[in-house]
Amino acid sequence: MQRRGFITILGGAATWPLMARAQGAMPVIGFLSTFSSRANEAAFRRGLAEEGYVEGKNLAIEKRFTNFRPELMKEAAGDLVRLEVNVIFASHPEAVAAARNATSSIPTVAVDMESDPVAMRYIKSLAHPGGNLTGVFLDLPELSGKQVGLLKRRWFPGCLT
Repeated sequence: MQRRGFITILGGAATWPLMARAQGAMPVIGFLSTFSSRANEAAFRRGLAEEGYVEGKNLAIEKRFTNFRPELMKEAAGDLVRLEVNVIFASHPEAVAAARNATSSIPTVAVDMESDPVAMRYIKSLAHPGGNLTGVFLDLPELSGKQVGLLKRRWFPGCLT
């Protein structure tokens, strides 16, 4: 799957906490990243729009970028927590770690974790993660066989082995 499509899907996933909120003030998503990317932000907005959320109309987005300076990530995550955003979208491993360390109550949607979330102690287990973190971690060895099977079925439908 292409990165843009993947981010579009996760943009939609970021809306789940917003739907649970009572009617009232406009919900706010905190977008936390190491750098600003027009393509990633556009894909994120498309995913939200597919779920009926449009920035400025029924949703606000607070963006925090650290311009490849990891030492600023803790401060950026803390700023989003102080603003009491409804959900944090963490788009890089540094952003995931900073959001995780900044709050245990604001729902966080993680993409591009790059490290096993159980080993990093972000979640208790894959079956029962607990806590406020959700997202996608694609580097699970136990899923490798399934991924190869899906690739074969998609790209080589006539292949039996």
